[in-house]
Amino acid sequence: MPVTLTKKEINDLLVKERAKSRTRQQQSAFMKRTLQMYNGDKGRIREKTGDPKAELPYTLEELRALVQACLGKPCKYNSKIKLSVANIAADHNVPLARGGTFDILNLDIISQQSNYRKGAWTGDEWQKFVKGLEKNFPPEAVEDMYRRLVLGGKWTRTL
Repeated sequence: MPVTLTKKEINDLLVKERAKSRTRQQQSAFMKRTLQMYNGDKGRIREKTGDPKAELPYTLEELRALVQACLGKPCKYNSKIKLSVANIAADHNVPLARGGTFDILNLDIISQQSNYRKGAWTGDEWQKFVKGLEKNFPPEAVEDMYRRLVLGGKWTRTL
């Protein structure tokens, strides 16, 4: 005997299926992005050590736990930005170029925009710079400086 559903029951089932689909897509994006972040750092440690088999001192699962704990929270360096899978970056608080380690305790999950802006500054240096910039210049000049830092961070690379 066939099952007969009302329009409301059919609609409710469709809504539930769409919600499941969105959840699967979000989970897939999270898994893909965290794997990209992990592999990026793995490539950097191998390049820095010259050892093609060098491994990170943390696991992919540890990185995912760190990222998960940060999602939905404001960026450490720009509280106007809420962290999401689409805008996150793993930043070394003490940059690798400045002697920072690959340890997970040296990682900050911040927005990609803040990562471009901060560049090779330590977290403390960046926060002091921002405070000085915002204290001594009008908002328009501050925004212009941020815009320039983002553009420079995207297109230049330190040797």
